[in-house]
Amino acid sequence: MVRLDPDRRRVHGPRGRINVAVQEYTLLALLLRAGFNQPVGVDKIADVLWPSWTPAMLTNSIQSAVARINERLRYVGGAWVFSPYPGVYKVQAIPTRVPLARAA
Repeated sequence: MVRLDPDRRRVHGPRGRINVAVQEYTLLALLLRAGFNQPVGVDKIADVLWPSWTPAMLTNSIQSAVARINERLRYVGGAWVFSPYPGVYKVQAIPTRVPLARAA
């Protein structure tokens, strides 16, 4: 499971935590607010991150932001962002093994 720390702009996951840039944090927060496996359209992402940009500039910017987020998520584990079809992004949880402590 992934969680966000809004005060420090950190992403926490099963393997650790990492600081992220403002745009990356905002995009990940938007996707997580929608929920795991819930589609978020490019138009919604653009309205939140870059409201005054033209559509030609947005496609590459969103793809770059998603690539940077996935690099961070690979480090902390627990989730990844993908595009199931053009114009939509989703966050998918990645099951992780959690060691069980033996009760005494």
